[in-house]
Amino acid sequence: MVSRPMSWQKLFKLLARPFCFVLYLASGWFPRDRKLWAFGSWGGRRFADNAKSLFLYSVAQHGSPIRAVWISDNPLVVKALRAEGLPAYHGRSLQGIWLQLRAGVY
Repeated sequence: MVSRPMSWQKLFKLLARPFCFVLYLASGWFPRDRKLWAFGSWGGRRFADNAKSLFLYSVAQHGSPIRAVWISDNPLVVKALRAEGLPAYHGRSLQGIWLQLRAGVY
């Protein structure tokens, strides 16, 4: 059996696991904002399905205390939503991580 060298993406994911585990444990210490709702779909890859519909409805409710944001790992999705004037953030950015830690509903 021939083994292939590990790709840099797999290596990065492997090396990031301890940090992600510590972040997971620490997430319980962050106070949640019940008015901040973070949405995502298809593991952060697409803007689709019921999450899309509820997000668009939440954003359209002017005067509502809810602040809805879309979290995605796909930079094209984030760019497209921002071009439409919608609040979208990359899930692995500092601001995206902060919003995920603070969201009362995810």
